[in-house]
Amino acid sequence: MKCDLYPISQVTPLVNGFNEITIHAPSIASMALPGHYVILEEKHPCYLLATQTDAISLMTQQADILGMKEIHLSPLLGEPLAAPTQDAFYLLQAQEDGLNALIFYLKKYRRAFHGLILIEAEQFPFKPCPSRILIQGMPANVIAALPLFEDWGIPHRLASQNAQPGCFEGSVSELANIWLNVTTHTMPVKELLITPSPCLLPS
Repeated sequence: MKCDLYPISQVTPLVNGFNEITIHAPSIASMALPGHYVILEEKHPCYLLATQTDAISLMTQQADILGMKEIHLSPLLGEPLAAPTQDAFYLLQAQEDGLNALIFYLKKYRRAFHGLILIEAEQFPFKPCPSRILIQGMPANVIAALPLFEDWGIPHRLASQNAQPGCFEGSVSELANIWLNVTTHTMPVKELLITPSPCLLPS
């Protein structure tokens, strides 16, 4: 696969070894949609976090990228996520770097989004906070939240296999099943699982 070299315009340290990287890549930014990913340095697949007019952003824990001035990127890969519709309740579940795609999705569609979001990771690129949003049917001890989504007023919860405070101890699929089994809905529930970006390079 042909990879082109693009300049890194900014690196912003986050927590737990994550960094938000902004890359000057007009040709990619003009076509990118939520759900697309690129391969960094021919070995690290990563979903896109956001686009600007001439740049893309992503969050990654790849330490070997730090200190680089330029980076090789593949063309856009993956399929874009469909926009939400008004006739369904959406149950979105994101794992690991699927959070990149989820944030990109909500930046674009949050005003039309009606549903619940569940996020699973071994480590998060942010410091969880107690949620101010009550979710009927959610276990009472599951209160950890993403500050950005709290600011947006989007119902969501966090899950981790690492027994982090306020997080559901288990997978997002397990938490989704618990919630679905005790909740009734007046409209169809559409489930979407955003898994980690592919671990194997396309052939």
